[in-house]
Amino acid sequence: GRNNYSQLGVGDYEERFNFQKIVNEGIVDVACGSFSSYFIKEDGSLWGMGDGIYGLGKDWRTKSLDPIEIFSGRARTVSSGSTFTSVIHDDGSLWKFGEFGGEKEPVFLPRLQIEGDPNAAENDVPSANAGKDIRVFDIDGNGVETVFLDGSDSRDDWFISDWKWSWKDSDAEGPIEEVELGKGMYEIVLKITDHLGEVAEDRLIVSVVNEDDFKKWLNLNFSADELSTMGEFVATSDFDGDGYSNRTEWDFGLDPRSFDSRINSELLFEDGRWILVCTPLIPYRSFKYGLWSFTEDGGWRQEEVAPIIANDKVRFEGLEPGKSFRVRIDY
Repeated sequence: GRNNYSQLGVGDYEERFNFQKIVNEGIVDVACGSFSSYFIKEDGSLWGMGDGIYGLGKDWRTKSLDPIEIFSGRARTVSSGSTFTSVIHDDGSLWKFGEFGGEKEPVFLPRLQIEGDPNAAENDVPSANAGKDIRVFDIDGNGVETVFLDGSDSRDDWFISDWKWSWKDSDAEGPIEEVELGKGMYEIVLKITDHLGEVAEDRLIVSVVNEDDFKKWLNLNFSADELSTMGEFVATSDFDGDGYSNRTEWDFGLDPRSFDSRINSELLFEDGRWILVCTPLIPYRSFKYGLWSFTEDGGWRQEEVAPIIANDKVRFEGLEPGKSFRVRIDY
């Protein structure tokens, strides 16, 4: 059918004339609206895909080419109209999000419409995930750098109603926030609250560094002769041959002398094709991903295979058997 809002959840906006398999098994309920679609799995988790103009059950207006998890469990049934979606919790309560009667603006977070039996289901404490520690390089030397705080991997058995980031004398709200930080080290605390008031916290360390710090790091990791050999290309040189320049290794706190600190990847065999799947270090940075193969003369050659980026994964499909491949990133 039509897919102009990616409501089919197939990773693009192209319409389909034949049935497409979205999930292999375990689906117990499905609902389709004009702009988005939803399904519930056997474990009670609710998933949605499409345009979030009227909400996807998140507290921010979002779009998703692929299914994203809205509730991690306890959803019994789901129904979707043109501009709103209704979900029944396993305690019998009714929740809605989107644009519906009595609301002047779309409601992005699920809102309780009919109360259920509070004794029908226990409420689990949420799990906060502030993400991995971040090291950011002040490229332009102005003393300030933009940092993306991502707590979207936090979980609750129903949904998280409040997100708050705090550090020093500052704070921010929301699962994913873009903030500006000056040079230094910051301990940032993420505090989340679920719909019944249960609270969880997690924290990460963010470091903002500059050119002088990079030079000190180079001197700690390389000898004077090695630095002299790399010369003016020391920042862009890939000393350990893992596809990362020295500056990229510094930016992410990797080992510039170890090939094993390269990008995380796995090789899959699906539908008769070899597929290389990689996990970016930070999915919100504007990286370019290239696929390289090992040649008979002992060098590396870039392949003309375009990456497919979805769900924070990078995929290279249709790989030739018997070759050695690696992924290189540039930014």
